[in-house]
Amino acid sequence: MFIGDSRLDDMVRYVNAKPQADYTYTSLNVSAVFTKNLVDGDTIASALRSGGKFGKCYLTFGFNELGWHTPEPFIADYEKVVALVREVSPDADIFILNLYPV
Repeated sequence: MFIGDSRLDDMVRYVNAKPQADYTYTSLNVSAVFTKNLVDGDTIASALRSGGKFGKCYLTFGFNELGWHTPEPFIADYEKVVALVREVSPDADIFILNLYPV
């Protein structure tokens, strides 16, 4: 499973990955996982809860959060995303990808 912004989306396509679930969107930030209806009119969080189990989850966020005044909301929402993945797939390996320089 992949959850992240356009940089992760581009990487998934570049390596020609065939993920079980691909929740990568342009300008996605961590709060949008819970607030924007991006997956068939539902949030990513709701789609994950109603979906299957995953063995691996790759996450990347941070670039679209550069405008926030403090890092605390980013950290809190990122923790919620990781907790959600653990809730949905407790045995999944979670890979938090680095913020790559642009």
